[in-house]
Amino acid sequence: MKQKDQPELQSAQLFKYEITEGSFENHAIKTMAITDDKKQKATVINLDLEQSVSISQLHIDVDNTFDYYRPLKIEYKSDSVKTEKGWKYSYRTIKNETLNSLEANRFKISNTIAKDLKITIYNGDNQPLTIKDISVKGYEHQLVGRFTEPANYMLVYGNPAARTPNYDIAKFETKIPKALKALKIGAEQVIIKQKQEKVKPLFENSYWLWAIILVVILILGGFTLKMLKKS
Repeated sequence: MKQKDQPELQSAQLFKYEITEGSFENHAIKTMAITDDKKQKATVINLDLEQSVSISQLHIDVDNTFDYYRPLKIEYKSDSVKTEKGWKYSYRTIKNETLNSLEANRFKISNTIAKDLKITIYNGDNQPLTIKDISVKGYEHQLVGRFTEPANYMLVYGNPAARTPNYDIAKFETKIPKALKALKIGAEQVIIKQKQEKVKPLFENSYWLWAIILVVILILGGFTLKMLKKS
């Protein structure tokens, strides 16, 4: 609707969101085995890493120069069972993606701790692709702490029942200085949990217990017979 009075601007707000990419570190691949599954019309790539690591990114370098567009599944070994026919492995899917020639085949995945990966490329009726190289990366993690008094501190890990600590510094992430002093870490020490001594039963051998029960029955039976004779 037309009005004589011009509208007045009361306020205006402008927001800017920035996403800071973290730094990655390459994880060494111990062995890589590539096989063609003709039944599924797929290429299966098994990766064995040097150790269990945190994985956040996977890059597949394809050597072919022609255009391609193939479904892709990324899995990690979650469990294994030994049977009469050998070891049987269970895999859990991390992500389903598309391997294509339109963009860089660099796949970001949710942070996953794994040692063995399986990549399945579904070729359909096309010829298998030639895989030139594969790189596995993970975010570089940092542990930041605030110490108010000089002392010898211990960093303990490995307790699955431990609770998440609650420190003030977690509420002030934006105030953490960028230039931090690295701590000197000593040699790793294994904490040996002392086994609790098992309380030994009064009678370790069950035969002794049965013998005592039998003696008690005989004594009670004898008293019963005497009382019956007196009556």
